Amino acid sequence: MLLPSFVILVVMLTLSFVTLLAFSKTASSGQFENPQEAARSIFDADEPIGKPTDPLLQNPPDEADSKI
Repeated sequence: MLLPSFVILVVMLTLSFVTLLAFSKTASSGQFENPQEAARSIFDADEPIGKPTDPLLQNPPDEADSKI
């Protein structure tokens, strides 16, 4: 009963340390300095900011229209 608890504790501490290490490395390299620019970097030059252009994200047709 003690061994599984110990294994879970070791795994949890290891993952926490790796997460903290990754966060400190990204913070020291300056990746969190300008979050607004990072948010805009996912858009292409032709794509308007804040407007979905993917057909999957458009409003689905009403069910009444599809039965006609």
